[in-house]
Amino acid sequence: MNKLKCAGVAVFGLLFSFVITLNRSLAEDCQLQQYASIPIMLDAKDHIFLPASLNGTEFQFTLAIGSPVSSIFRSATNELQLKPAPASGVVQYNIRGETSGSKITVEEMKLGNLAIHNVVFLVLEAGDPGKSGDGYYQETIGGKRIGGHLSLANYDKLDVEIDLNSGKFNIFSPDHCDGSGLYWASRGVVLDIDEKWSSAIDFSATLDGRELPSRLFTSTPRTTISWQHAREMGISQDSPGVTQITASETDREDALSDYVLHTLQIGGEKLSNFPVRIRKFRMTSFSTNGSGFNHFDANVDVLIGVDFLMLNRVYVARREHKMYFTPYTAEEKKAILERRVSN
Repeated sequence: MNKLKCAGVAVFGLLFSFVITLNRSLAEDCQLQQYASIPIMLDAKDHIFLPASLNGTEFQFTLAIGSPVSSIFRSATNELQLKPAPASGVVQYNIRGETSGSKITVEEMKLGNLAIHNVVFLVLEAGDPGKSGDGYYQETIGGKRIGGHLSLANYDKLDVEIDLNSGKFNIFSPDHCDGSGLYWASRGVVLDIDEKWSSAIDFSATLDGRELPSRLFTSTPRTTISWQHAREMGISQDSPGVTQITASETDREDALSDYVLHTLQIGGEKLSNFPVRIRKFRMTSFSTNGSGFNHFDANVDVLIGVDFLMLNRVYVARREHKMYFTPYTAEEKKAILERRVSN
């Protein structure tokens, strides 16, 4: 691990010994302290999976950065022999608008060498690979049962790095000198992030010249915008280049559609001819005591998906409120695609 050296302070005379001690202390603070390095894999549908051990039983979870809480399939709770309890009014909406109102508490979750205790999961009935005919996720990947979706909520004070080229999800202490998160390169893109709540990574992105509030959202393989804001950009279902890819019997906006933007700009990186998905964002209101969760935040217009992580190595520095990233080379992008797994 590279170490970042802090600049010295010029002091003379009797303060010399104090400066030596101060510089040593600052140099130690500048080191990146890594807590865990977890292997990740990309499936053929471009979902990111990582292993987690719950009370000693190993599962694969989809990486769900941007979701307010981690969730677990009912079949996994049965395997753990844990009985769900009412979630005290907490309701989470998934991508299809379905809800969950029960929870379990796992005594210990391990991500690599990092142990986290008393972890709360919402229990999902929909999408459970144990339910026949759903088809949203397969039952196993990498030889391990798929357990659910893992958000940042359980390690929301820590720095995280996502590197699909090396196949690693790395977790670091946030206590280091500013800028040291870009330890793998001499320069890169630095982006201000706004954490409206602890497990969200929010920032501004510019789509075809229009600046919109955006969120890093790894539950969706493709960067997605809402139909509301697509219309504000002059895009409709009948616009040239819009292709409906799923059917809805009741509402065309409830279906997924493909569209290619002229440009997507995040920080100083501008991507040309960038494909996005368009769909209706289902909104719910937070209850008065703040116990409700909505799947899509009404304050977010763009969900930046896994497709962005397939193009960039990303480090999120929580204390700094910064996101650092560097584009992969053409060879690295090709390698990421070739390493996708089908089961």
